[in-house]
Amino acid sequence: MDQDTRPLSDIVTSSCLETLSGLPKKGKPLQGKEWTVLAGVVEENMATGTFTAVSLGTGTKCIGPSKMRDDGKILNDSHAEVIARRAFRRYIYYHLEKVYMGKGSHIFSNPDPKTGTCRIRHDIQYHFYISHTPCGDASIIPVEDCTGMTADEKSEITRDIQRKRKLDSETESDMKKPKLDTDGTTAYTDILRTGGKPVTGEKQDPKQCSSNGDYHIPGLLRNKPGRGEATISMSCSDKLAKWNAVGYLGALLSLLIQEPLYMSSIVISRCPYSERCMRRALWDRISHVNLKEPYRIRKPRLLFSGLKFPYANVGNMKPCARAISWCKVPDDSLEVLVNGFKLGATKKQIESAAAQSKISRMSLFQCFMKVHGFSKKLSNRNTAMDSLSYRAYKSSAELYQAAWKELRRSAFTNWIVHHHKLDNFCLI
Repeated sequence: MDQDTRPLSDIVTSSCLETLSGLPKKGKPLQGKEWTVLAGVVEENMATGTFTAVSLGTGTKCIGPSKMRDDGKILNDSHAEVIARRAFRRYIYYHLEKVYMGKGSHIFSNPDPKTGTCRIRHDIQYHFYISHTPCGDASIIPVEDCTGMTADEKSEITRDIQRKRKLDSETESDMKKPKLDTDGTTAYTDILRTGGKPVTGEKQDPKQCSSNGDYHIPGLLRNKPGRGEATISMSCSDKLAKWNAVGYLGALLSLLIQEPLYMSSIVISRCPYSERCMRRALWDRISHVNLKEPYRIRKPRLLFSGLKFPYANVGNMKPCARAISWCKVPDDSLEVLVNGFKLGATKKQIESAAAQSKISRMSLFQCFMKVHGFSKKLSNRNTAMDSLSYRAYKSSAELYQAAWKELRRSAFTNWIVHHHKLDNFCLI
């Protein structure tokens, strides 16, 4: 096999774009009328020199607190990054099951017979792709810092900011209106904006259209933007920062895999982008946090690809209401989702498995319990926890929970923690 000489950023981006292109039309945005965001995880096999997209997610929506459920059946957050990560976890569970059943996996070594846990092979690593700069802090970019854009694309960015500025000037006081140069033109060092608002306890944005561009305060924890009811889902910038500290697999998988999994790189394709702002959002603001091994603040390579995502937001397009979840597993690899459930689910079906996504908390808990049973059988461990809730199992991941607690204590004090009743469900 000839070695691929393209930049890593283009290899990762192409893997995701080509995989998306090969999926059915259902669930994708209407070309030229709707836009979305794509995220994906690409697996690199260093032994073979191959790159394979193993999970994809599209989406820009999340539900408000009034629609959240305490049975684990609904997806609270359907932003692309979150869906891609959840689909990736489903892919990991599939390979864990293969290992425990003695079928082998190119990802994992054989389980440790004493602990029943697995280790990811040293020649496997992962890359996280996103078609657009993550919402929240990473999207707060001074215009002059935007890189990798054509002149026409930069002009569109400027026009978009001017439109937003005009809307702001209609509601702001004269004190907040922009200053003018001596020739009467506007003098701006403005910033690209995010719809995410600072969460309770953080400072509030001044939203001033001034020559200093002090509209947003960088570095704050923010919720995800939404119309109507305010969301209590953290921005993707905040979630990525968390994953760069405690890993991308979560509490339950930390009970089955010996070390946390971190991404080797994060790749963004052509869009408004600043490496400096990405660094600030994804690890600079948490770099002072000291975590106990095997956890520590990771700094994946930040890469930018000039390849264009075909469903990017251009002009006055509408966000696509549908989301796609896909992962490289043999059965039911693709789902189309709306409002946290499978597309087409009626109100009468909401309580049934037919409406439930394969990446919902309940579904992934079912995957965990199945694999956990194999693990316990191998190591002859106590079975007393079998009847415990999703929350109880997550709490039992002591090393993971200690790292997450320290991250919140030292840096993310105002992180929105959902009410514990949302995690108290058991298997159905």
